[in-house]
Amino acid sequence: LDVAVRGKLMVSDEELKEFAGGGDPDADGFYHLRQIFFKATASGETDEAFKNAAMALEELRAGGDFDEVAARYSEDPATAGSGGDLGFVQRSKMAPEFAAAVQGLMAGDIAEPFSTTAGVHLIRVETVRSLREVLTEKRFQSKYFDWLRGLREKSFIEIRL
Repeated sequence: LDVAVRGKLMVSDEELKEFAGGGDPDADGFYHLRQIFFKATASGETDEAFKNAAMALEELRAGGDFDEVAARYSEDPATAGSGGDLGFVQRSKMAPEFAAAVQGLMAGDIAEPFSTTAGVHLIRVETVRSLREVLTEKRFQSKYFDWLRGLREKSFIEIRL
């Protein structure tokens, strides 16, 4: 089924542009991100947050496990316990600082620490998926469920006790 259906799925450039909301579909994509967040709401806290981010980055570059480093350093209660996992985020829907940080990064890369109004972020890109891949996968899922529905409609099950 995978080869028979997925191989025949085509996504046009027009469909990609529509899916991208009129933007450039080649510049957009979905990024599976992890973050280590350092609160810095006051101007004096930013320097301290960048120092902590630099220590965490040094530890990661020395081979540290991102999940463990995030649990130890991150000040984001929502993601620290899950290794900083932010899930998949579409680049065009990211805050401008995040979009700039992930530009050009590949799976496994860690961005240099950057700041937003909330604080300092250290992010790692786990996976990058193009809009074409995401749209093709959505179509495949739809075709797959149609195929399953058809099998159920054609099947006959007799239960004997």
